[in-house]
Amino acid sequence: PDSSSLLLLVALVATLCNICLASSSGIVVVSAGNTLKVHTEPSTSSTTLYNLANGTQVTLECSTTGSEQITGSQGTTDQWDEIDSATYGVGYASHAYIACDEKVAACETNDDDAGAAATGEVSVSSGATLHVHSEPSTTSSTIYSLDNGAVVDLTCVTTGDSVSGSQGTTTDWYQINSNGYASAAYIIASATPTACGDIPPPDTTSTFQMALDYGYANIGTIYVGCAGGDYRFGKVAPYDMYHDGTTCGQSRVYFQPEGSVGF
Repeated sequence: PDSSSLLLLVALVATLCNICLASSSGIVVVSAGNTLKVHTEPSTSSTTLYNLANGTQVTLECSTTGSEQITGSQGTTDQWDEIDSATYGVGYASHAYIACDEKVAACETNDDDAGAAATGEVSVSSGATLHVHSEPSTTSSTIYSLDNGAVVDLTCVTTGDSVSGSQGTTTDWYQINSNGYASAAYIIASATPTACGDIPPPDTTSTFQMALDYGYANIGTIYVGCAGGDYRFGKVAPYDMYHDGTTCGQSRVYFQPEGSVGF
């Protein structure tokens, strides 16, 4: 390049540096005819809010770490910059396409929002449904299906099979309403739910859980009614027995055969 081109390049670099230092701004640098996508989350698989043209000056509110490495005009990085639009609200764009030499301040995290309850809206093509599986895998059994536009609770997020859908390609799977898993590739999430491994175990001291455990423990035994006495708690019947439930408020007599266990 000639001397005038070099001077122009030096002036441009100096301008960019001054912009970053003075106002935490950056310049979008993409190839001719392309645009930079601004997403709802720091991930290419999240929904695109809008696009920024080459040369657009943007204010970088803060930076965060995304789920993937992006290679662009500014190198390879997992940094995503938060951009606040008066029209579209808060969005995220990969720093790989934003020229700025100054380090962008890290976004503050709100512990109160970590693992907050999240909902999701199913986004599939017209007439199609989203399968909810027993495991985060397309080969596991289908428990039920969700219609397009259905809003569900996202209990937690885990890693499973890679799926491509309306929200991009991802290995994230959401547990739906604590009952089955569906690929995040077809769900617009209101927030990122807690990782499934961080969900606390069920409360085994609750009345419901104790009743459930008791029922499981007594599968295959015989109900002997309120008059069964000790035979209600696992005592084996020494002979054929009849327990008269009418003596304690029930309407029938319960038979317990010899050698059986009752509850």
